[in-house]
Amino acid sequence: MEETRKIGIIANNTKTHAPAVLGKIAALAAKAGVELVADTATAALAKPEWGIAPARYADIARASAILVLGGDGTILRAVHCLGETDSPIFGINIGSLGYMASTEVSQLEEAFKAVTSGDMNVSARQMLSASTLDASGAWRRLPREALNEVVISRGSGRMVRIELELNGVHVTDYSCDGVIVSTPTGSTAYSLSAGGPLVMPDTKAVVITVICPHALSSRPIVISDATRIVLRAAKADVPLFIEIDGEVSGSLAQGGSVEISTSSRAARIASLPGHGDGATFAQKLGWMGSTPRIAALAGGH
Repeated sequence: MEETRKIGIIANNTKTHAPAVLGKIAALAAKAGVELVADTATAALAKPEWGIAPARYADIARASAILVLGGDGTILRAVHCLGETDSPIFGINIGSLGYMASTEVSQLEEAFKAVTSGDMNVSARQMLSASTLDASGAWRRLPREALNEVVISRGSGRMVRIELELNGVHVTDYSCDGVIVSTPTGSTAYSLSAGGPLVMPDTKAVVITVICPHALSSRPIVISDATRIVLRAAKADVPLFIEIDGEVSGSLAQGGSVEISTSSRAARIASLPGHGDGATFAQKLGWMGSTPRIAALAGGH
């Protein structure tokens, strides 16, 4: 495989041990003759002698690979800041849990060797796009795309009623606080905390999970990723929020609709060679006797 000579770094600079991890990476890079570039906030954590150059996200996106120091929340931020990039994003977990950031700091040297040699396991992660109807009746695509989920929910007021349509066919009405439409990657985040199923990242599927449903029959649904999903705010005292990966990206008044479908874009998430998603679930959820960190299930940073 082609060797990597330029690596981008994005770190969660609120973590107290981020500078120490950054210093270890700088030492490994100097020994291997690899150039390091980082976003401004990450570069500010580095000592001048480490040789980590500050760069724009557009320049970092052109690096051969990108190391992300943090949890899954930091990877989400990196995906959105970098925009469309073919570079693999390799997470080093210095956050709370880390499903995407599955490599621990204790494996840093092994991870650096994998990144610089190109010998990585790279998973193309499905993303979702969302569109709303404008005043002319045309669908207007929201600029932000989801790696984890699109959420339609009430911020206040009474329970709402949301209609679900799949491929042009009305399926059901939900009386609830909101609806989560998640990717397989996002199945371990908000959807899981709302009672949704775990879905392996490479599954071609989308999960629909209801938030605080009024009816016991309102269960999570797993559908094909080729399905066109439309959610309509049939009854809402106040406009509903449209959140994409945790950020408010639009609103939905009563009678308004949002269309959700699989994006043409995919995020390339990398891990150590031989990495298995089943092993990650077992480790993070305590299936093998370890204690899971439940507080972080909705997405660690």
